[in-house]
Amino acid sequence: MGKGMFISWAQFDTNGTRTVMGDAVWTKNPQPGKYYTNGFVLKSMVDGGGYHAPAVGPTNLVLGLTNGTVSLTDGNLVTSITNSVVLTNNNVMRITGTNGLKLTITPSSGLVNGSFLHPVTKLLTPIKAVVQQGRTNIDGFFLGPNAGGTILLQP
Repeated sequence: MGKGMFISWAQFDTNGTRTVMGDAVWTKNPQPGKYYTNGFVLKSMVDGGGYHAPAVGPTNLVLGLTNGTVSLTDGNLVTSITNSVVLTNNNVMRITGTNGLKLTITPSSGLVNGSFLHPVTKLLTPIKAVVQQGRTNIDGFFLGPNAGGTILLQP
């Protein structure tokens, strides 16, 4: 308790698209720890929507795309990382590149877990993301040594 706050004025659309959008402010108070010891104030957007798990079956994909591009930015990366992705049967992601990027989708929830070899720290860095079906992408984050980064997969 008392470690921070997230506040937003968001608009919910319940007529068809079932999306939520709005402005948000997230704060964290200064405190000892591994990340953001000086605290922070982050102004951002809330952007999301409903998720509908596909029927069970090898060809029922969570996203309406076959080929895409995944980009990792910020998070203490010197330059962004971009890889090509193919979404195959059973929602398996085949990713090209030399950074060891791996992503696994849980079709029942739309959650995405993964990792990549951070070129600055040389450490395997975890990734957390979600499927955004209405926008046909995957959006999430990873943590660098002292800055957060984003991951975006899109057609």
